[in-house]
Amino acid sequence: MKFNINNKVVIYPNQRGWDKIFELTKEYYRLDRIQIVRWLDNRKTEDGGFEEQLWCLIDIYHSMFFHGQNYFTTAYIKLDEDQT
Repeated sequence: MKFNINNKVVIYPNQRGWDKIFELTKEYYRLDRIQIVRWLDNRKTEDGGFEEQLWCLIDIYHSMFFHGQNYFTTAYIKLDEDQT
């Protein structure tokens, strides 16, 4: 399997993590509340995760991954094997 930064990954944030994703997304893309809610809804997975391309997680959400942060229900990150 080949995997690169354009592949999508799924992270599993807790409520604090969703709030941080909301905040960082709003700041990065300069979206209003309605746009952000729609944007996040399009990236939520059926099992409660947040799906995004790896480069976006690195570029936009990197501050959530520092040691000692408490934004995730689990440290589990799902890599999608079905992508080329």
